[in-house]
Amino acid sequence: MDLGQPNRVAGDGVALRPWRPQDAAAVAPMRDDPVVRRWSSLPHGVDAWLERQRSKPDGVSFALTGAGDDRAVGKMALGHLDLDARHAELSYWVLPAARGRGLAARGARTLAAWGFEALGLRAVLLDIDVDNAPSRRVAEALGARPRDAPHVETDRNGVPRELLVYELRPSG
Repeated sequence: MDLGQPNRVAGDGVALRPWRPQDAAAVAPMRDDPVVRRWSSLPHGVDAWLERQRSKPDGVSFALTGAGDDRAVGKMALGHLDLDARHAELSYWVLPAARGRGLAARGARTLAAWGFEALGLRAVLLDIDVDNAPSRRVAEALGARPRDAPHVETDRNGVPRELLVYELRPSG
């Protein structure tokens, strides 16, 4: 899916840029991070993961950086993009050393705003495990609200997970 992904999306003290091969050093430790591993999957081959992010077939994926620093400190993505229904699913993670500074919320807000404006999205969805309190705080900081009661899905490893689907709509 060619969305005309920009070279940089900036706002709120963060920047989002396309993934680069040299980001492998930042991404590699995430395979062993228990927080990311519980709710996300990184393959054993970081180079393959980076390539998949650069050519995301169902959306866009960006490296999260500070506004004045080009080092990748996290991932922000819009996946499961449905341009007919005008919605996408927002996913993200932040490196352990960069956590606790509001980067996830600021990056998510920046990417959602780009999706609303550039892609014409009417809703951004966040599937969040009910036990993932930091992610739930990010969703709430964005102004996203749960759509329904939690529901159970089985993850790729066959483990049932109780999820809440949060929905963010454009303001104004």
